[in-house]
Amino acid sequence: MIKQTFTEDDFLKEEEMLKDKIANIISDGHTIISAGDLADQILALITTQEFLRERLADLEHTRWSGWQAYLHSKCIKNSDGSLTIPVGYVFHLEKQIKTSYKDLTEKEKDSDRQEVNKTLALIYALVKN
Repeated sequence: MIKQTFTEDDFLKEEEMLKDKIANIISDGHTIISAGDLADQILALITTQEFLRERLADLEHTRWSGWQAYLHSKCIKNSDGSLTIPVGYVFHLEKQIKTSYKDLTEKEKDSDRQEVNKTLALIYALVKN
């Protein structure tokens, strides 16, 4: 498990500082940015990217573990602890694997859209603040 080094408050503070610096530079066309300020802005950008990557990775793990729990619930548990996917479900999964998004049913597309909405909500919350 990767330890998150930045909290959401840290992210918001860094983002606000970066916005202020950029606004100040833009508002004064004669200002030349110092190497130190540029380094600070780059560090803030990296911090933002790291925070976003960790939040998205956490969401992806949650998505994956939910899928695994669902898949395991469809399987037959063998005496040795292994799982067997019933043949009917294998056929269903293989069909979905071979189907492009545009050819999915509306119900299947809605399921994918619901998953994407989780990502969009996270990005929106981070950008909004």
